[in-house]
Amino acid sequence: MAANPFKVLADLQVSGSAAFKNGLDVGSNKITSVTAGTSASDAVNYGQLSTEVSRAGSAEASLSSAVLAEASRAGSAEV
Repeated sequence: MAANPFKVLADLQVSGSAAFKNGLDVGSNKITSVTAGTSASDAVNYGQLSTEVSRAGSAEASLSSAVLAEASRAGSAEV
């Protein structure tokens, strides 16, 4: 007899956990209200990802500005 998918969904809604042997196909639905990961093996949520992408972009812009400023100073010193 095949496993009852509705039992798995009911378990997820009640206890917040369920075992999956071959992954989870949610089709075009979203998995929402995912708590921020704290361990290396946790999943990240969109909020965490977008924050880190923004930080990386800011760091890159700061580094680029510093490199250009230093190159400009070095060019002025040579004249």
